[in-house]
Amino acid sequence: MLSDFSNALRGYHALLRGVVEILEIFPPRRLDKEEAVLRKGFYQPITPITGNTVWVHGASLGEIITLRPFLSRISQRFGPEKILATSTTADGLKQLKNENLVGHATFLPIEIPEFVEPFLDRTKPGLVLFSETEIWPLLLAILSRRGIPYGIINARINPRTVKCLKLLRSLFSNGVEGLSFVFPQNRQYAARFNSLGVSKDKIQVLGSFKYDIFPPHFCKSKLREKLGIPIGRAVFCFGSTRSGEESIILDALEPLWSRISATVVIAPRHLERVPEVERLLSDRNIDFTRLSKHKSPTPHVLLVDVLGELRNIFAVSDLAFVGGSLAPFGGHNVMEPAAFSVPVISGPFTENFRSEIQALKGLNALIEVFDRKTLTEALRRFIVSPESFKEYGFRANEVLKRMAGASQRTESMLDKLNLFPKCLLKS
Repeated sequence: MLSDFSNALRGYHALLRGVVEILEIFPPRRLDKEEAVLRKGFYQPITPITGNTVWVHGASLGEIITLRPFLSRISQRFGPEKILATSTTADGLKQLKNENLVGHATFLPIEIPEFVEPFLDRTKPGLVLFSETEIWPLLLAILSRRGIPYGIINARINPRTVKCLKLLRSLFSNGVEGLSFVFPQNRQYAARFNSLGVSKDKIQVLGSFKYDIFPPHFCKSKLREKLGIPIGRAVFCFGSTRSGEESIILDALEPLWSRISATVVIAPRHLERVPEVERLLSDRNIDFTRLSKHKSPTPHVLLVDVLGELRNIFAVSDLAFVGGSLAPFGGHNVMEPAAFSVPVISGPFTENFRSEIQALKGLNALIEVFDRKTLTEALRRFIVSPESFKEYGFRANEVLKRMAGASQRTESMLDKLNLFPKCLLKS
């Protein structure tokens, strides 16, 4: 089974196989039985799959959220039962199931032939689309051996990853050479993929999916009722917050509580940090409730402890801070609140979203803060003159509209390259 693989791939397989055997003897405490089974590729469709599927993979929650518009497009076109989506993380898989956009959702199988081969037999992918920076050497070698075309959509890659892949060229070269296409988000990423050996004729810059955030049809009053937020009360959303940021946010709010007639929503990026944020609120004697408790009306602070609700909260917000930016985490997607014309606040640590930040600043559509003091001042300005902030939201939405369209361009390019399985195009 491995005789036609390079020495580097065979060595990698032996190492990976050894790790799996150790984990079977000493399983991690957090790994439940169902997850272990799925990670070994034992996904069983409710009804057997006939014909080919399109397999789309996103590493984690952020990638799955970004893939939403593309998954929606191809599911509507081919039928959800023809779309298989995988994630590496539990939160990503949970999001896939909550969205219900695809007919088949599971974990990415561990990339050893004993797990991958049966998985491919059951799911029958005729095209495999990896999102952003997903290069799995053994998996790609297996796909290549089977003649299944694969490529990277919404592609991006940082200099550190480029350096790593070049250092381990003997392990990754076959997988990179076998790419049928790479659709980078911008020219800089395109140049980096080219430096890895992807020929220019395989590279097409198509933009980023993260701008294709089209808000669903919703009733604002019903959403507010669902969240327990009374009519007429403003909503300040602090979304995707990371470690250390909640303290800064609460310090910034401290001198303003007596003047705030608003629900302050705090949504940690990772739900396992909810107890930590609870302790911060309790230590400050701030009245709060968890979203899962469905308390109505909500007290001063609503702490989000369930997955998949941030978009709904952005939809009813009057002001939105996007986290990962007041502490050095590189930021998160500032365009999500812009989809609802909500004024956007961000900190200075936004290196993962440079082009978006530049576009927003260029149209005066971003409120940038740097610390507790400047955040307090921004919130105070809103309290004094909320109407003046609405223009920030309208301008941010205009920026988003100008940058959208990558998911449609990706679908069109796959058509142009005749990469969608022929059986799907006939159906």
